[in-house]
Amino acid sequence: ILRIKALSKIKGGKYVTVFKNCGPLGGTSLVHSHIQVASMPILPPEILEKINVSKKSKSCPYCSIIRLESKSKRKIMETKNAVAFAPFASRFNYEAWIFPKRHIKNIELNGDELYDIALILKKILAKLKRINASYNFFFQYAPEGNDLHFHIEVTPRIASWAGFEFSTGAIINSVMPEDAARFYREK
Repeated sequence: ILRIKALSKIKGGKYVTVFKNCGPLGGTSLVHSHIQVASMPILPPEILEKINVSKKSKSCPYCSIIRLESKSKRKIMETKNAVAFAPFASRFNYEAWIFPKRHIKNIELNGDELYDIALILKKILAKLKRINASYNFFFQYAPEGNDLHFHIEVTPRIASWAGFEFSTGAIINSVMPEDAARFYREK
């Protein structure tokens, strides 16, 4: 949190991205495990798109998605303070999103939320480790003055994108989100 706040104050900085690359297909460049933090002079297009969708909605679209997915077969795990699910329109095989239930815009979680999110993230990453999957995970949050429900996206790098994906921007995902959620729920 302190690093994000410090980097956010750098002149010209518009967004601080927080991410982890794991495995050769996830873009790992250093052998030891680490999370990276970088300041950018622009809002990433994906973040800008999510902010614009949130602005157009009367209420938080992610709060609505959380309520819906908490009752669906796409739910991976739920605690008192957090929920994880395989998103309906997943871009990656076994993609998972983790949300605090409370609508917060940034990573300033209370202790119980932090514990629950860490518990869920640990379970998801342990399942990916069992199948030796490369992955990325990253934080999605609202920069100052904007609204976006904070969450973490886990994007396993099991399948390769090819000509169709790169030429159309449409992604073929061969794993149904319901099957992905079942994979994570299994012991």
